[in-house]
Amino acid sequence: MLLACCSLHAPKIFANTIFYQPLSQDSLITVPQWNALLDKVYEEGYREIVIQWTQYGPTNFVTKGNFLKEVLTIAENKHFRIWLGLYLPDDYYQIMGNNKPDSREYFQRVLLENSRRVSLLEVLSLINKDNFAGWYLPMELTHEYLTSPLNQGRADLNYALQSFILTIDENIAVSYFLSESTPLKAALFDINQLTSMGFKLWLQRGNGLTKDTIVHQVIAK
Repeated sequence: MLLACCSLHAPKIFANTIFYQPLSQDSLITVPQWNALLDKVYEEGYREIVIQWTQYGPTNFVTKGNFLKEVLTIAENKHFRIWLGLYLPDDYYQIMGNNKPDSREYFQRVLLENSRRVSLLEVLSLINKDNFAGWYLPMELTHEYLTSPLNQGRADLNYALQSFILTIDENIAVSYFLSESTPLKAALFDINQLTSMGFKLWLQRGNGLTKDTIVHQVIAK
């Protein structure tokens, strides 16, 4: 439910941020349990929480009476800074993983929807301005996604990402997933482009950071 993440900051890496992925079944967690969990997170040294999304597929976690608002209030009271995730359709990984010609247009549509949601979500109605760290774009990126389909259309995807970030006045973060097949030069190229656009970037790896040579090579660069 809660995942630590590494943030790229030259010249060193530090992990003081933790991810929380809201799920419908989390509504069963009680307020005392949330308090105890976030106390433990704070004791472990984390000071920022990324709410991975405020809507996943048809499920909106910030509608009236939803449990996520209570979680945000508890996190604020414990002095966490909060990254508010936006929207991810529930077929995102399936569509992007297929690497078909229509995946590029799909990617652009999802970006446009996220841009629209920034204007719809009222930050001050969810958390206090002082606790707001920025937005998180839930569209986890990979080298394969950025070159789909079939190594064509990268310029279009880069343009879509640049157009998106120009609509955001606040900080905006995104994750980059390093797969086993990602070449080091390709990863460094992607990372350089994303950070030069203005994204705050987090690295993700399925089997953790300590066992993956590519991750350490990326960090060293």
